[in-house]
Amino acid sequence: MCELYMPFNRSIIIISSTCYELSRFEPQQWNKLNENLKKISQDPKNIIAANNLYDAEYIRYFTGINVTLLPSFCNYTNTDYNPTREEFLLVPIHKYSDSTNHPAIIHIPYQVSIMSLFEQYRMNIPLLVPSLDLLTKLHYEYSVVNEKTWDQILNGIRSKSSRIKGILTNLPDP
Repeated sequence: MCELYMPFNRSIIIISSTCYELSRFEPQQWNKLNENLKKISQDPKNIIAANNLYDAEYIRYFTGINVTLLPSFCNYTNTDYNPTREEFLLVPIHKYSDSTNHPAIIHIPYQVSIMSLFEQYRMNIPLLVPSLDLLTKLHYEYSVVNEKTWDQILNGIRSKSSRIKGILTNLPDP
């Protein structure tokens, strides 16, 4: 979508929040997007950012572009941690005001960028997440991180590599 604005010679602000290649599922489409992002990044009036470190590094892996890390502020929740209940909360979805009443929230991440996690962090709620080793084990056994790639989301395919090669060959394929 951002490519539509390139001919107008105006500032372009791109903020990736989940795997920037959305709707570029074929390798040639994704590679063309990467070419355009490189062109966009060369102009100082443009900004390419990500709201989390994973997506910033994901873009860098496939394009070589060092993007701005722009964390989600999430100040709209209008509530703060105030535990009044004893039970821990096992996410997925609850009202902001209900989330703050529990001593902590247990997360089993289903993807790499979860807005509710940013929101709960902003509300000062203690968050419990599996260690990297445990999450990796859960993912390989039960596919818990089932929205890690667009192939997984749209086609249910958990591939061992990306559809295109990254340009940072010294790093593992995300």
